[in-house]
Amino acid sequence: MWKTKYNGQAGFTLLELMIVMSIIGILSVIAIPKFNDAIAMANTSKVQTDLQTLKVDMSTVKNVAKMTAAANKPKAIDAFTSEVEKDAIIHGSNHLSQCPSMHW
Repeated sequence: MWKTKYNGQAGFTLLELMIVMSIIGILSVIAIPKFNDAIAMANTSKVQTDLQTLKVDMSTVKNVAKMTAAANKPKAIDAFTSEVEKDAIIHGSNHLSQCPSMHW
């Protein structure tokens, strides 16, 4: 019969614990850089998406500015026509009243 060293107590030896710890260390050395690369790729993707969104927003602002300028154009034309009418009154020309009315 074999004589037990631990008197029937269950547990792990120091060698077994050291082997498990070294395996965990090796796995973490492999896994941590991959995890950091995944985080960097996610951040890069987020920045690219943000830049694309900014590009679309800038295009929208540009189009709204064009539409606003187009909406304000009749006001500018009306101001110009009123200046022409003033000039016609000053110089005594009545040709403007013979022109068809402009509807913008």
